[in-house]
Amino acid sequence: MEGLQARFLDGTSRDIDFTGFTYLCSGGTSTIYTGEIDSTPCVMKIITTACDYRDIFRRVRVIRERLLAQKNLPASFARRSVPIAQGLIESTMLGPSFSDLKETYPFLAFNFIEGESLARYLEGSPPGSGKRTRACKSLLGICVCLERAGIVHYDLYPDNFLVDANGRIYLIDLESAGVSSGGQWTWKPLVKGKTGIFCLPPDADPCLEACSPYFDRWNAVYLAFWVLFGYHPMEFLTRCDTEVLELLVASTSTSQPVWPPRLKNKADIEPYLVKDGVLDQMASDSGRVFQGATNASRFNELLVGTFIKGFHHPEKRPMISIVKTKVNLALKKKKTKRQRRTS
Repeated sequence: MEGLQARFLDGTSRDIDFTGFTYLCSGGTSTIYTGEIDSTPCVMKIITTACDYRDIFRRVRVIRERLLAQKNLPASFARRSVPIAQGLIESTMLGPSFSDLKETYPFLAFNFIEGESLARYLEGSPPGSGKRTRACKSLLGICVCLERAGIVHYDLYPDNFLVDANGRIYLIDLESAGVSSGGQWTWKPLVKGKTGIFCLPPDADPCLEACSPYFDRWNAVYLAFWVLFGYHPMEFLTRCDTEVLELLVASTSTSQPVWPPRLKNKADIEPYLVKDGVLDQMASDSGRVFQGATNASRFNELLVGTFIKGFHHPEKRPMISIVKTKVNLALKKKKTKRQRRTS
């Protein structure tokens, strides 16, 4: 089992020992092993989805080049999101469950990060806490870098973010991302839109045929709300799917930036509205997250612009860089009288 050849980022190729790697878990597109390369803890991702390995390697190279060309790129990208090595592994090295499928599989090796999921990291933190605020700003900074590089992750959900002991956040599964230029695909994403995690817009095509290059704009705002509040922005709905969201959009007045949105016609959406005080709770939590109506209004503009105005028109959703700026302004704390006197 020794002699697995890998190509490293510096352009060199050499053998690595796969015998020290142990199985960790399996996902929708890959199987994960952990071990060491040159005494460095690593994660090895075996790509098991049907694909051309040359396409995977080209995609990874373009994503890496686009990312590393960005100014002020968070160090977490180079530390975990970008692979340190790649190659092909024979199915016989992976065990009998692989041998009947294909002869070889592409693999990518990444630095191992000791950490926990974003959901577990935030568990127990109240809405608007310092931990949630810092995490939201960090996440949006990561998403801005992706958008500027023309990279559409298409899988921006809490389970794809790791948090280390210092609170530093890392994005994973970037090798399956799509690449776009000017709103047109160079490569479509490899992952299919997930259901049951976030409420999804029409452009979250599970077959990837009609998926939109602007999909991450929806998930970035959704993720920002979830991180700040600890629950979903559609919590006021008893059922949340594309059909119900269609009714919500048709029933909403967009004249004022309020959330939950102001309804001009309740007849169709009424059966799906929660009646147990959720609206009061969301209003109360908004007061804890934001100081003052102006700050809350800034954030609500993003929600209405993304989930209502941008529901049928993905290209009209606010750019993530604008989202980040407005969220930072919305989270800005008012100075106390004492701070104003001393400033």
